[in-house]
Amino acid sequence: MGKTCAVAALVATLLCVTCAAGGANEVIPPEMSETSFLVDCDFDSAIPFCHYTNSKTDDADWYTTSGRLNDDEIGPVADHTTGNYTGTYLYTKTSYSESFESRLEGVTAVAPADGGCVRFWYHMYGSSIGSLKVHTERSGDLGPARWSQSGYTKVSQWYEASISIEPASEFKLVFVSQSGTGFQGNIAIDDIIYVDGPCGERPDPFFLVDCDFDSAIPFCHYTNSETDEADWYTTSGKLNVDEIGPVADHTTGNYSGTYLYTKTSYSESFESRLEGVTAVAPAEGGCVRFWCHMYGSSIGSLKVHTEKSGDLGPARWSQSGYTKVSQWYEASISIEPASEFKLVFVSESGTGFRGNIAIDDISLAGGPCPVKPPEMPDPSFLVDCDFEGAIPYCHYTNSKTDDAEWYTTSGKLNDDEIGPVADHTTGNYSGTYLYTKTSYSESFESRLEGVTAVAPAEGGCVRFWYHMYGSSIGSLKVHTEASGDLGPARWSQLGYTKVSQWYEASISIEPASEFKLVFVSESGTGFRGNIAIDDISLAGGPCPVKPPEMPDPSFLVDCDFDISAIPLCHYTNSKTDEADWYTISGGLNDDEIGPIADHTTGNYTGTYLYTKTSYSESLESRLEGVTAVAPDDGGCVRFWYHMYGSSIGSLKVHTEASGDLGPARWSQSGYTKVSQWYEASISIDPGEDFKLVFVSQSRVGSVGNIAIDDIGLVSGKC
Repeated sequence: MGKTCAVAALVATLLCVTCAAGGANEVIPPEMSETSFLVDCDFDSAIPFCHYTNSKTDDADWYTTSGRLNDDEIGPVADHTTGNYTGTYLYTKTSYSESFESRLEGVTAVAPADGGCVRFWYHMYGSSIGSLKVHTERSGDLGPARWSQSGYTKVSQWYEASISIEPASEFKLVFVSQSGTGFQGNIAIDDIIYVDGPCGERPDPFFLVDCDFDSAIPFCHYTNSETDEADWYTTSGKLNVDEIGPVADHTTGNYSGTYLYTKTSYSESFESRLEGVTAVAPAEGGCVRFWCHMYGSSIGSLKVHTEKSGDLGPARWSQSGYTKVSQWYEASISIEPASEFKLVFVSESGTGFRGNIAIDDISLAGGPCPVKPPEMPDPSFLVDCDFEGAIPYCHYTNSKTDDAEWYTTSGKLNDDEIGPVADHTTGNYSGTYLYTKTSYSESFESRLEGVTAVAPAEGGCVRFWYHMYGSSIGSLKVHTEASGDLGPARWSQLGYTKVSQWYEASISIEPASEFKLVFVSESGTGFRGNIAIDDISLAGGPCPVKPPEMPDPSFLVDCDFDISAIPLCHYTNSKTDEADWYTISGGLNDDEIGPIADHTTGNYTGTYLYTKTSYSESLESRLEGVTAVAPDDGGCVRFWYHMYGSSIGSLKVHTEASGDLGPARWSQSGYTKVSQWYEASISIDPGEDFKLVFVSQSRVGSVGNIAIDDIGLVSGKC
């Protein structure tokens, strides 16, 4: 019985095929309408193309095949009808050298009075997919495409599509495939059917937006713009050998994942645009999320736009400059309900090789993004800097309007005891700090500029560490620039510190005020004057109130002339006299006239000051100190002098006040009884401003050198 039925079915099929081939007296199966009979095709019957034929006016044909189309994951693995190797479907071929148009034409059919819906299944997956369009030709007029798909689908699988047919209208289906250039772009169709009643569908916006850059189609629906200056590129794993770029993609967190990045250049800034395709947001609105990585000293900016009808519009999200940590950060943009939008990512690179920008994991979710309060830039992030790591200058830059720059260095700055031996942060050779250079011929101004920050609501305290030690130290001033106005210095240090070490300083910042830190170094003339800074930080609340610090008068007065780094201490030779004071060690003369050693050590290692003599004239030599304030109980200045020789002149000591030298407070004329060091002293009134001035007047002759050593100040009267 089963065999008889099978034979009968075969005979009926052959009769139908014969009629269809003849075209005049076609037999339509009773379960099918005339329209379905002309339209439907699963490409599996004895007449594989059914009522469809390849056009004779195109470039290439559609072909039948079964099972897997490619060895990779690009094409179908089976037809849609059976899902296995026995079923058949149609596909178009591809080429590396050119794009082909392949037309598949149906026959004219008539829709019923209530209209109809043509459904079909298509497979479009591969990096070089072109487009598929479906037309309903009428009276020889192809007309516009009723349905189209450009580019590949989300997954390598069969997708359903449909077209509504107008009531009682004549139509002829035409499938037009335009191949891309490349071998990963076969387009396939299967299971064309007709059903009564209209149909309709919108493209899936999630499919059009979402991309993790990890699939066989790495850019998904995104493409590099053809109107910008540079491209976005795919990469995996670590982007740089240092700590600048990502170490892995965001999706997988390891070397197997892929993300996009932009390249950099030392010579110019590039704009790189990544463009999506137009999508329609869900009825409840949408939230686009993505992850970005922006870390490096030469980071530029990243902006995201939602283009509409060709208008890029203002940026919906932007980030300028580098992030706080070298990691992936999430960002989001709300999309208006049911609105059309096209995502455009615009990267503007900085100049330098430490500025790659990367993105990953773009996605769309239904509903608006959660409302977050506006984020103010973290002021500590903008201010803090220890000058270590991948971004050594942090948010600070050398000014373009000054004379010289600040430089980074590690370890010991000089071979002598002048500069730091290590940075302040680590205290060893591995740490980094900033310093300014010096010159014998001129004084340089070096400005280090921060960026504008807003102090916390409770105010702030900026702390930093500085190192200023050396005989030719100039000055360091710190300003808090506001609205382009540098304003007066908020802190300053003139001249060298008491010890060669790091010192802490601080500045209070007014609550919620805008400020930009500017460090201004003015170098002295000479190679013993490098100024260094390290560990700038901002903390909430004002700095602790400290009583004004009066300079230590002993520090300003005391000098044994034995510190090689600062041999004259706070004393300098006058520029208005006739001769100078000089440093020397050991014996001054071959005879018994001058000192045989300094007073401090009593041997050849110690240093003292002396004046030279002349046969032809008498010379005045002035040694000037700096202004100091005597202790509240008064002070006693003690010093040692050596005056022995037949042509000794005189030595006078003054205490200058407000530019008035005044009378000598102590003097010695002519030589002493013995060739040795003698002590002398001067009482200073309580709280008195004074500046020591030693005035030597030589006589004509060569045996009259005057020497001094061990100047010191102690509290109380002499």
